[in-house]
Amino acid sequence: VCAWSSLFLFVAAVTFAGAPMATPLAPQPLKNWTFLVFLNADNSLDSAGLDDMNEMEKVGSTADVNIVALFDRLYGWQTTRRYYVQKDAKPTEITSPYEEMGELDMGNKQTVLDYVRWAKANYPARHYLMVFWNHGSGWDKQAKNQMTGLSVVTYGISYDDTSATHLSVMDVGEIMRSLKAEEPAGRNFDVLDFDACLMAMGEVYAEFQNTVDYAVGSEETEPGDGLPYDDILAKLVAKPAMSALDLTRIMVKDYAASYNNGSQGSGSVTQSAIDLAALPKFTAKLDKVAGWLTDHLMANYNAIRQAQDQAKFYAVPENKDLGHVLKLLKTGIPDAEFNALADQALAAY
Repeated sequence: VCAWSSLFLFVAAVTFAGAPMATPLAPQPLKNWTFLVFLNADNSLDSAGLDDMNEMEKVGSTADVNIVALFDRLYGWQTTRRYYVQKDAKPTEITSPYEEMGELDMGNKQTVLDYVRWAKANYPARHYLMVFWNHGSGWDKQAKNQMTGLSVVTYGISYDDTSATHLSVMDVGEIMRSLKAEEPAGRNFDVLDFDACLMAMGEVYAEFQNTVDYAVGSEETEPGDGLPYDDILAKLVAKPAMSALDLTRIMVKDYAASYNNGSQGSGSVTQSAIDLAALPKFTAKLDKVAGWLTDHLMANYNAIRQAQDQAKFYAVPENKDLGHVLKLLKTGIPDAEFNALADQALAAY
């Protein structure tokens, strides 16, 4: 979902004639997957939220898969609704049953926790995937604070315009730690997806590397259409016994295909799935690279600066692609000891 784009500042002309009234949602028995979407469209992405809800309704929940959404809007009904997504054939109407929640603060940790706890209690599953749907800013260094002269770092997701709040990266980490602590066996969440810009960063993923098995996200800004929910969910309901790993692979491939003259049109996008169990090994190798560079900083200062300057980046120039930085450092620092450390970090990467 595109970060800070003015492209989606219009109100979608979507009709709701015949849509169901709010009603208590019926709990479901244990299923193989529960697919949760924390859909915060209480901002410039209101119309994109409607589109994605309709994509989910093209597939709908089944006997093996629950699809639920907490949907907050800026326009339209302007409140927050809790949906159990059911299949329909109406591409411009949301017809799934829902509960009216009033106006919730989607930038508040408690709102997320309440939603996930409700979903687990009413829609239990062997596997859980949650999507954080909104604007995202990753771990973004901003301008200096005028009072202190220090750089201000903002980082986060789920920007709620009505409440003027958002979730920080650390908030997400605390949420996932709380949810894991509530599991009898300390079970990890299977998949955490960020349908938002700029969230596929090591600094972000390190916050929940011990509480989530797989993370999916984009290193670049995302188009407003975000994930192709109909494409992905159609494959999940067709094969509900698939593993979390297989589902993340489908998410990445279908996302790319959907913007290669596919269901979402055409656009330049990035998407990746990360096995978070491997992240500590990589950071340990990266620490050794950083230690060597610190110890030999002055002799290699120009090579380090050149690698930083030449490395790939996306919307935020200060955020460099780490794999590319390591490769450029190898080229610029012809030292056998350093190259061995860099090779080990790249292998883990």
